[in-house]
Amino acid sequence: MPPRDATAPTEVVVDLLPPPPVAPGPPKAVQAARIGLVKVHLAALRQRVGRAPVPPPARVPDADPDEAGEAEAVTAWPVEAGEAGKADDWPADAERRLGYRFGDRSLLRQALTHSSHSQVYGVHNERMEFFGDAVLDLVVREHLFHQFPDRREGDLTEIKSAMVRGGALAKAARRMGLDRFLRVGHGARGRKPKVSDSMLGDAFEALVAAVYLDGGYGPARQLILRTVAGDLAESAGEAARSNHKSLLQQQAQQRWRTTPGYRVVSQEGPGHARLFTVAVSVEGRDLGQGRGHSKKEAEQAAARAALDALGKP
Repeated sequence: MPPRDATAPTEVVVDLLPPPPVAPGPPKAVQAARIGLVKVHLAALRQRVGRAPVPPPARVPDADPDEAGEAEAVTAWPVEAGEAGKADDWPADAERRLGYRFGDRSLLRQALTHSSHSQVYGVHNERMEFFGDAVLDLVVREHLFHQFPDRREGDLTEIKSAMVRGGALAKAARRMGLDRFLRVGHGARGRKPKVSDSMLGDAFEALVAAVYLDGGYGPARQLILRTVAGDLAESAGEAARSNHKSLLQQQAQQRWRTTPGYRVVSQEGPGHARLFTVAVSVEGRDLGQGRGHSKKEAEQAAARAALDALGKP
């Protein structure tokens, strides 16, 4: 055999194996899976001739054989330039909006991943929402306790309830622009889904948990108070205006330097639909009566009647 010329190119033999079969499913899902497998196969061939390394195969969502119609496409949001920058930059953009830099950005990604998008990463924010709700509750209660030292337990509860009724968490999330970062699933036609207030409120609670797990109670508390303190003050005003018992007590203390008393006048109806009638009086003088399906509701109605009689609606 003649000696081999060292300068001659090395012949490379490549086995052109057919791509592995794909499980049956909706047409578009099958087509996407085949394209992905072909790309991986071609990359492997390039690597064998020394042109490029083999990238890890992309995870293709499993098709549901029982699903009719088009398959659900899942895409990280945002992806449009000009909304929140490049898709790869969205965690940094989100951190700037939050005013907090994560040591572990996987917590941020999980907090901003809705369950409809979880098939890409296998995780979503529902567990973090559960935890964040408890952290939020503690911070809000602590703030109200110190901010309103003269308010009774019922008043503080009403302020907190008024904040929840007003959708303060969703409003805070929209002010921070979180609706642009929440990753949700959307249809195969690529339509951007509508992010509801409920989804945003849940995402805010999940973010509170993420900050707590990453940085502790202090940063989580700062995030909450920085974003919802104004809503708490507004809720306090709303609760004060709607709490007729508290208003009547203030009037009674100013006029007579005493507090009003409430008594049940009558109860009507079956146990599951009981109707109470309550009278309110000051120093033995009846000021008004009210009715309600609970004693508290009837007392509020009686206090409102008394305020009307005193000329303070």
